[in-house]
Parts: sequence; C-alpha cells; structure tokens
Amino acid sequence: MNSTTKKITTISMLCAFAYAATFIGRVPLVLFLKYDPKDIIIATSGLIFGPACLMFRRIYCLFS
Repeated sequence: MNSTTKKITTISMLCAFAYAATFIGRVPLVLFLKYDPKDIIIATSGLIFGPACLMFRRIYCLFS
C-alpha cells in the first residue's frame, strides 16, 4: 500500500473518532466549563503526523 494512502486513511479514521468522541464524551465539569475529549485525539494526531495534519483536523472539526 502506498504510504500516502495509508496516511490519509489514518487521518480520516482519527477524524471520525474525534467526531464520535464529541457526542459520546462531552462532560460538564462546571456550568460554564465542559470537557471535550476530541481535543486529545486532535493533539495526538498532530504530534504524530505534524502541524499540517493538526491544522486540517482543527478546521474540519470547527465546521462539522
């Protein structure tokens, strides 16, 4: 398998996990503060795949 195809597929799967984590794991800590686990997934994928992946995922999650 081409490494570019594998990278795009992995980024897409991590993006789907972050989207699902938004609906499953949003926990209100205080009335005005909420814990959102998707940020952990986004930061981890940014560290693994670099800053370009991090910016793409952050923009995608803002508009979805």
